[in-house]
Amino acid sequence: MEQDDILNKINGAKEQFYNQNQKNSFFKKQQKFDCALSIMSNLNETEVFSNIFVVRDDIIVFNYPVFKTIAHPDLYLRMTDYVFAITNNLINTYGKFKVYIISTGVTISAIERYKDFVRVLSNKGLEIGAGLLTKMVHVQIYNPPSFVDHALKVIIPIVDESLWNKIIIVNDSK
Repeated sequence: MEQDDILNKINGAKEQFYNQNQKNSFFKKQQKFDCALSIMSNLNETEVFSNIFVVRDDIIVFNYPVFKTIAHPDLYLRMTDYVFAITNNLINTYGKFKVYIISTGVTISAIERYKDFVRVLSNKGLEIGAGLLTKMVHVQIYNPPSFVDHALKVIIPIVDESLWNKIIIVNDSK
């Protein structure tokens, strides 16, 4: 399925959800998770995951704007399995991999809301014991929010302190 087609379906389902459910001003976390479940109920997970974790040569591009729309704790383990499958494929093909993060729309509350995904990803990596971080060249974070230092201080300890040396901040003003 074309990327634009799946993104249109995601956005259409999100709009339909909020047309039927008034958007909360407070206590948004559960509503966002409910919306994500509603959106995913009629979509193919693999197609959606391939639009969140886009593979380009030896690079995994993490598309946060799509992730935040469909992310729900019920999906975290399957998303993690998908990430490890594509990572292993890149390592088998290139011997290494890179991660680019499109961070548009990241907020402090989002860091708190989705840090459990990072935990699931990290724990699965430890469980597998493949040492994937040693095969990762770097992580480039594109146009991070001003509180990126705070966000990294929350996320890095969950993953691995060695990740600090692999982070590159890219402020692209295009």
